[in-house]
Amino acid sequence: MYLSYYNLKSKPFQMSTDPEFLWLGEKHREALAILKYAILENKGVLALTGDVGTGKTTLINTLLKNLGEDTVTATIYDPRLEILDFFNTVAAAFKIEGTFDGKGKFILQFMDFLIKTHERNQKILLIIDESQAINEDLLEELRLLSNLEAEYTRLLNIFFVGQNEFVDILQKYENRALRQRVTIRYHIEPLSLNETAAYIKHRLEVSGTTAPIFDSGAIDEIFLFSSGYPRLINIMCDHALLSGYVREVQVINANLIRECREELLVSKKTSDKDTEYFRDDHRSLPSETMFTEPPVGPFTPVEDSHIQEDEQMVFSPKPMSARELYRGSSKKKKRFFRSPIAIALILVVGLAAGYFFYSNDKNTAESFATLAQQQAEKYLSEKTGSKNDKPSMVPVPPETSDIPDRIETGNVEDSRFFMVKSPNSSLPEDTLPKETETPQ
Repeated sequence: MYLSYYNLKSKPFQMSTDPEFLWLGEKHREALAILKYAILENKGVLALTGDVGTGKTTLINTLLKNLGEDTVTATIYDPRLEILDFFNTVAAAFKIEGTFDGKGKFILQFMDFLIKTHERNQKILLIIDESQAINEDLLEELRLLSNLEAEYTRLLNIFFVGQNEFVDILQKYENRALRQRVTIRYHIEPLSLNETAAYIKHRLEVSGTTAPIFDSGAIDEIFLFSSGYPRLINIMCDHALLSGYVREVQVINANLIRECREELLVSKKTSDKDTEYFRDDHRSLPSETMFTEPPVGPFTPVEDSHIQEDEQMVFSPKPMSARELYRGSSKKKKRFFRSPIAIALILVVGLAAGYFFYSNDKNTAESFATLAQQQAEKYLSEKTGSKNDKPSMVPVPPETSDIPDRIETGNVEDSRFFMVKSPNSSLPEDTLPKETETPQ
């Protein structure tokens, strides 16, 4: 669209790895020379790392173009494969015929390919792009492949190309054997301000113009936006050329770059706002630890309006905090222990447990349990009688006089607790303690 307006033959800042647009600054020329030397000298395992958008793939394409026919190369662009799938992919990249269903068959066929290629005085280079995505098992298999030799001559060069995370992978203890085999490692840094200006000028010249389309102020703003990363430089410059064409601006200045920067950052700002909103909203939700840890600070007294508060907690869209959840559970517990059913249950369990703990008489236990049940039913009828006018349907059995008085208090010096005494002692008379006569 803007090519004829700026007298360009092609888009200078398109997202492409075309080596023709590669600008070789001092760092890139050094990297290219070192990597080419390492391959020609069969250095074995190489590593090229750099951040996203620093031009690693473009540099590799330029390297392959300079190697010529003396080097047989194969590139794996996505190493996220199972081991057997990886072996078949490598075989297809090197044009080795056949499909392999086992590691042993692949090694035999691949070794034969390496020896024949070596006999033709050719180098073999296997490039693994996006190396930061390789799993541990595949890394170990690649290390074993790098050991393939013939007459003390290394047959295979493996070239790892990846982002900065690949350096962290190599530093792991379990990968120390592979790390020791890396003979050449080069890291690409972003461009400086002067290199950014030279990069933009070079791309415009390759596209067919020497006109200063971007002034010095625009270059400064582009560097501020991109931080020297070639991919971001391409994005900004391409957007600026389109905006300049729409506004009929022959020379792009700093103001236009700032406007383009705001347009390019709209999606980023929206994403940041959404992330911030989610973070704030998520922060108000009780975390897992908030349920297990006791709440901090004093609590307000529980009021009679807890039913309204519970309804608000259920129907209100506002997330509940840990304090509110704790209060709600406390209210439920208190209401339960205040209910007549709970009180009657406690009486029955307490009386029955106390009696059975100290009594061995089965008949007495049954009578005592009946008495406890009667007392509980009587208590329930008294509590529920005030709420409805219907008479209680549970008949109260008449009191019997055969139930002995079994509960009495002990002496202070004996115990502080109540003692339960059986009315009919089952012990024989000879085992009972005899009363001793006190002298008068």
